[in-house]
Amino acid sequence: MFSLSVIFFSFHHCIIKLDNLIFSRTEVMIIFFTNLLKIIRYSLISDCITFLKLFLATLILSIASITTVLVSSIMLNMIQEQDFKDIYLVLVGYLVISVITEIFSNRLNIFNLKYKEELDFFFSVLLLEKSNKTQLKKFENPSYYNAMQRAEIAGGQFPFQIMTSLIQLFFNFLLFVSYSSILLNWNQVSLVLIVGCPIIFWKIVNKHSDNEYTVAFERTNNVRKSWYYAHLLNKIENVKETRIWGLEKIFLKEFKYFRKKFMDENYSLNKRKYDIQLFFQIILTIISFLLIGYVIYNSLQGKILVGDLMLIITSIANTKSLTREIMQYLTTIHQNTLFSKDLIVFIESDENHDHVRDIKMEEIKIRKISFKDVSFSYIDGENVIDNFNFDFCENTNYLIVGKNGSGKSKIS
Repeated sequence: MFSLSVIFFSFHHCIIKLDNLIFSRTEVMIIFFTNLLKIIRYSLISDCITFLKLFLATLILSIASITTVLVSSIMLNMIQEQDFKDIYLVLVGYLVISVITEIFSNRLNIFNLKYKEELDFFFSVLLLEKSNKTQLKKFENPSYYNAMQRAEIAGGQFPFQIMTSLIQLFFNFLLFVSYSSILLNWNQVSLVLIVGCPIIFWKIVNKHSDNEYTVAFERTNNVRKSWYYAHLLNKIENVKETRIWGLEKIFLKEFKYFRKKFMDENYSLNKRKYDIQLFFQIILTIISFLLIGYVIYNSLQGKILVGDLMLIITSIANTKSLTREIMQYLTTIHQNTLFSKDLIVFIESDENHDHVRDIKMEEIKIRKISFKDVSFSYIDGENVIDNFNFDFCENTNYLIVGKNGSGKSKIS
């Protein structure tokens, strides 16, 4: 009786944990797709026309790709069977398809560049408009700067990669269906072997993408610090003060520390990702080699024509590469949506505008600024300003001239 109670309790506990896990995963997926749809909506609002051009150009290239393979197969079969009646028409068709491919490949590159610039501009304006409406007290909060930096990094870069990946994913899937149908007619097991491996790879890489996002999120504050150190070391408005107070070595040391830390983190993450990729690539290569060997064996037995042999070999190679690309595009969409979430959160955060123009500020009127026996020198040099005496009065314009390093900026 006791053992039955223990078994029942354990089973009940497992059911509760499984239920919580399913609920948690469902909630994560809902948030993910919500952010993805928002990115798509904003990206289409920015430039819908260019996106449609991208879509159509990719559609034509996808149709041309599969048509080229089929036409090549038909030509080889006609040559083997010595059927030369309509071969010249097939050759002309092949030429037309090749020219169309070149034209739309060229146009696709132009559309990609234009769409990327449009997205960069659109999201930059959204971020600046949001910043203008943010309460002034928010700018005293470091976490606000971290959120703003993550949003700026996302900018138009990640939305562009998401949108282009969605287009490529759609048409790669259509090509995958075309080539996989050829393999299904030949050997059903071959398709399972080629497709199964990349799906496992995709699941593992997605988990790795979550880790990459976590690392990037947690180091935002340190990235901002390293940027400030670089700014203090190489910008004209700060470099003099940095050198005067002898802080350049300290700032450079801190900058090197943070950047070296980022490099080590990036190397560790990228090494693991490429190690996983290499492992699955080797497995896929072995599977493809065995399948191609099998189809060549069938051809030598006279069971398959030369044109069909080429078509099946091409289908094996293309199905393998398309499956890998589909998984990679899914990973890219997943990873870039994680990073774009920071952009959406920042843009759509609820802020009240500081009506600065409505704030009454006490007016301070300065009649005169006087210098009395003012001197200044750098640590390792003689006086740049030596016993300077002068009165700057209101309603008067002054022009300060002199060679570089003569103290103009210090007086100003």
